[in-house]
Amino acid sequence: MNSTISTELTNRIISAMDAYVYTNGNWNERINCCKSYIELIVLLKSELISHPMTELGSIRPVVLSYIVDFVDWDTVAKHVVKQYIEETGAPLPFEMPQ
Repeated sequence: MNSTISTELTNRIISAMDAYVYTNGNWNERINCCKSYIELIVLLKSELISHPMTELGSIRPVVLSYIVDFVDWDTVAKHVVKQYIEETGAPLPFEMPQ
């Protein structure tokens, strides 16, 4: 893992995504629209920047756009994908990197 990646920040993002995914819905549909793993990462980052999550406090989008560089997005994506598979029972519409 890159030394600039924050495990604590990554865990907070996962916690926020847990709350956000289920309270605001449509995530299964959004993931279904992704054609690649890269698209999923872009979707996750854009959700963080455009919809500040309560667990992260009231941080302005400009600061959030800086914070995204310090999150382990592979870990966040794996967590969201796990939830997607558990909830839908369907395979992903794209390949996950090994």
